[in-house]
Amino acid sequence: MSRFATARQSSYGTLPVPSVFTKKRASFSLLAAIIVTGACLSILLCVATSPVSWSSSPPRMRLAAAPVVPLTSAQLIQPRQIHLAYAGATPGTGMTVSWASYRRVNDSTLWVGTSPTDLTLATVAAETVSYYADDAYSLFTYHATLTGLTPRSKYFYRVGSASDASNVSPVYHFHTAREPRGDDDTSFEIAVYADFGERNAEDTVPYMTTVGNHEAECYSPICLYSPEKQAQLSNYSAYNARFRMPSGNSHGAANMWYSWSHGFVHFISVSSETDYDGAPTNNKGTKVYKPNGDPKTKHRALLNAFEPLLLKYKVDAVVSGHQHAYERHLPIAYNEPVVAGVSADKAVYDSPRAPVYIVSGSCGSTGGHEPYVDVAAQTWNVMYDNVHFGISTLKVNKTALEWSFVHAADGAIIDRFVMTKQ
Repeated sequence: MSRFATARQSSYGTLPVPSVFTKKRASFSLLAAIIVTGACLSILLCVATSPVSWSSSPPRMRLAAAPVVPLTSAQLIQPRQIHLAYAGATPGTGMTVSWASYRRVNDSTLWVGTSPTDLTLATVAAETVSYYADDAYSLFTYHATLTGLTPRSKYFYRVGSASDASNVSPVYHFHTAREPRGDDDTSFEIAVYADFGERNAEDTVPYMTTVGNHEAECYSPICLYSPEKQAQLSNYSAYNARFRMPSGNSHGAANMWYSWSHGFVHFISVSSETDYDGAPTNNKGTKVYKPNGDPKTKHRALLNAFEPLLLKYKVDAVVSGHQHAYERHLPIAYNEPVVAGVSADKAVYDSPRAPVYIVSGSCGSTGGHEPYVDVAAQTWNVMYDNVHFGISTLKVNKTALEWSFVHAADGAIIDRFVMTKQ
């Protein structure tokens, strides 16, 4: 089997611009698999903003807490932290709206419509979840799942109290998912990123998450110094209470395992925190976020469990986070690059015979970038970047899938490749 040259460090040199969005019909599946010691990886439809870029080493956390300003009674019941997630057994027909308040609102509800000035009270009941409370803090999360929606349509909504007009959110909007493998020839774009800071787009754009180590831990000084708080918050209770992924529609488990479709792409969200012998007690020794299966580490052991399934079901790509860097591989099967269909410049993968592994974990974590060890020696590496912060975008139509890694500071494309399938 022929082998390519060693990986290249990213630069702002000339990048190939593939023009292979041909008339071939393709159906892709994208497996998003991260974790055990990983940070949350997220998929955001059609939105990409710039995370913080540090010009030097990121600042260390200071344990001195900022002054706390008490909230008024009205502020305690005000809807906040509004976010969306796709739902429904049939893609495009459902949407889950989630929000929170610091005091329980017993008649929390949802209004929806096709016009921002003509919203109707939804008949669906909002589920209330509370995962933590003490003398100083409590949080109530609400989830309402809309059904019977029209695929690829725009809806407007607001949330709040059914009986108190002063306790409602502004009007937001969302777009439902596309029907799978429909007749729509236009492309759509997805942002994929991990190890990031904070953002404010989830009230308009569906926000699909894959669990990682940060969702099982607490980082605030108050939590770090309280064994009681650590015991309550270090078991994914917050993550599973605040978000509502479509596991019920896909026969998954909570927000840990689920799948969903948008147009020509089927996504599978996999958690390596669960369903394994010894988990979670052994989770610190099994790292799936480094997908190259280095035989010198325990990465290979976990990949051995997954790889036969990935190959059997013809998964096209495996995307992971946790490692604060960007990395793209050749198609790999059983620790060997599979170069059939790969162009000489490695910018086009035509009907790859094995999954393509991608790490997209350099969105702007305050922990800085990860150092690489012997990465250039791996024959499957095409691109690695532990210098720039950025996000990945995925553009899909009926003929091809185009992946780009975009620099956060100036929008420059650092890496790009296209996958086609016959």
